[in-house]
Amino acid sequence: VATLKADLEQAENAVKDFSTEMNLITPEALDLLNRQLKDFRTRKEATEGKLAGLITRLADMEAASTSGDRKQMAELSDDLPLEQAYRRLNSGGQGAEAAFDARFAQLVQRARTEIDLNRNQAAALEKSILDKEAEVASQSKDLLAVQQLERDAEATRQVFEYFQGRQKEISAQEGIH
Repeated sequence: VATLKADLEQAENAVKDFSTEMNLITPEALDLLNRQLKDFRTRKEATEGKLAGLITRLADMEAASTSGDRKQMAELSDDLPLEQAYRRLNSGGQGAEAAFDARFAQLVQRARTEIDLNRNQAAALEKSILDKEAEVASQSKDLLAVQQLERDAEATRQVFEYFQGRQKEISAQEGIH
């Protein structure tokens, strides 16, 4: 029984030591980390979808620019100042061609900038996903380890309590005889 008591103390100390050494979390906190990871993945998918649309739009704008089709350029831009410049161009307004071309060039540059921003955001989200996956894996491993140590300590406690009870029974019986 004394050996079992020492084993129980050792098992309980192992749980305490592991818990203090590790930055352990609860199963609920681990669920929260998993939800954050899911949110990062959802945001990355949305960003990549938006990026694909921006790339397609830029390609269409560049194709329209290459063809010189100003009507198509104005329609693709979905930009009121460019549409106004297009109307001035059609009405023969002075300097309208230069104003139209300058505004369209601004829109193309804005589209490129937006693409770069979305690429950077997608890359940042990918890094966040990798970091969060590593954190979840580490925390899961640590949580499983401490749960195993707790189960071992509980099993040792049950064995100790059983033998301690048997020892009391035997002592009581010896006192009767």
